[in-house]
Amino acid sequence: SYGLSRLQLPPTRITSHSQTSIDFICTNYRETLITTKVQKTGLSDHTAQLCTIITDKTKQTLNQTKRRQFTTRTVQELRHNLQSQDWSQVILTEEVEAAYKAFNGILQSAMNIACPLKITKNKRNFTKNAWDSESQTLKLLYLEALNREHITGHPEDKKETARRKKAYDQKLKRLRKQCNSAFIERSDNKSKAMWRVINNERKEKSTKN
Repeated sequence: SYGLSRLQLPPTRITSHSQTSIDFICTNYRETLITTKVQKTGLSDHTAQLCTIITDKTKQTLNQTKRRQFTTRTVQELRHNLQSQDWSQVILTEEVEAAYKAFNGILQSAMNIACPLKITKNKRNFTKNAWDSESQTLKLLYLEALNREHITGHPEDKKETARRKKAYDQKLKRLRKQCNSAFIERSDNKSKAMWRVINNERKEKSTKN
């Protein structure tokens, strides 16, 4: 069992005719170091299970890296620098290892002049704040209808749940679209911003799949 124990949870699947706790959270931590919560999300007929582990706060490391800045100007400068180099020690050297070392030395020297290594802060992934008071209201209305459907099981209540969920989903879709458009509009490099949006959408889809 690897020292795992199952924590007690309230019902995680609630329908009009049953309430069962068929989902579970297992851990090998002491229960005093863990808090659990069951939350209605409306994403499926099961509730979400949230587990929080209480730990000491770790020191946050600076998110920095060393990199070369390749721009049109620096690449052009690098090209001119390489064109002015004396390559005879590379061309005339018969030993492969010696020729490679000579070539690498010239290349590194030229790169250090044209585009030296600089410490840069890593950019955080573009996140969308696709949320407002109307979407909050629509979510609550949807969850309210879902709860009523679970209690009664009536077909009319099921239809009402589907109608409210559609309204909520459409609202979130509009907010995401507005958020993406605003992000691109504010950006100095609109082409780059557009690709960031596209790549993030692809990443989210692949995560869901």
